[in-house]
This record gives sequence, C-alpha cells and structure tokens, in this order.
Amino acid sequence: MSHGTNLPEAYNYYLQARGYLDDPFKPENANSAIALLDQALKLDPNYGSAQAQLGMAYWWKYYSTKDKRAVASAKEACANAVDSGNAGAEGHICLGVVANGTGEYELAAAQFQKAVQLDSTNDRAYTGLASAERRLNKLDEAERTYQQVIHLRPQYAGGTWIWVLSILQQQQVEKAINMFSRARSRCARQLSWL
Repeated sequence: MSHGTNLPEAYNYYLQARGYLDDPFKPENANSAIALLDQALKLDPNYGSAQAQLGMAYWWKYYSTKDKRAVASAKEACANAVDSGNAGAEGHICLGVVANGTGEYELAAAQFQKAVQLDSTNDRAYTGLASAERRLNKLDEAERTYQQVIHLRPQYAGGTWIWVLSILQQQQVEKAINMFSRARSRCARQLSWL
C-alpha cells in the first residue's frame, strides 16, 4: 500500500485533514479534519493512518472545547488505527497522546514505547514517552529519552526546548539555563543562513 491506502482520493482527504491539524487549536480546524478523515475512511475503512489522525483530531477537539464526548471518539479511532494493522507507530502515538492527556501515564508510556519499537526514528514517540516518564516521576528515564530526541534530530532545537521546560518544571534552574544556552546556540546556527 502506498501512503497506507491504494485509493488516491482517500489519501487526498487525509492530506487535507493533516493541513487542518497543523493548527489544531482552533475548534473549526479539528471539525474540518474530522469531516475530511471521515470521507477518507468511507472510501477505505482499513486506512490506519487516517484512523490515527482521526483520533488526534478528536483529541484536539476535546483539548480546545472540553467536550468530553470527543475523548471517547479519540480513544476509539486510535484503537481502530492500531487494530487496522497498518497504522504503524502512528496508532500507538495516538493512544499515547490520549492516555497522557487523560492521566493514564503508565498506559501512555507503554503506547509510546510500542511506537518507538515500530519506528525508532520517530521523535514524536520519544517526546511523548519522555513526557509520560516525567509524569510518572521517572526523571532519569525522561532525561535519557529527551536526549534521544536531540540525538535523532540534532539540528532541530525543539527537542532541547521541550527538555528545558521539563527541567524548569523540576526547578533545576541552573541546569535549565545551561540547556537553554545550548538550544539558543543551536537555533542561531540554524538561522545563520538567512
């Protein structure tokens, strides 16, 4: 299967939905993504990546509106993505995000760990895992996982920024300042070509 589906029209709906999810904090964007992903899934009901994105769209709908019904829809779509057998790491990331957001940190960590096993280059899986580990007060593990994100994408300062915020939450100000300086230097190098 190319792009998780053999149907170009289903893939087109999926891509349009991903565009809306680039700015998920607007409830209307989540609703538009949900409508488009529903269309993709009508065409290809076994499209695991579309199921995973549908779960994320419902999660963002909940996040922006606090409509608790969206949490159940998110969990269902994420589970369907995993059950499809073709969503790869994305289905587990979806389940992990929802579990992290609902306070089920052990479940979140397990889902992100599965995502890492399926795709050891997915920085979102590592970032989610580190977040769950931090919430479980497994701070040494979280730090190692954040370092893995930075190792995976050394030119991307976002992993360092997330780590700095985590360190600040632990009230380790001096360590956060050192990490902030490293992140700032990395950003300056990234933008030097402009």
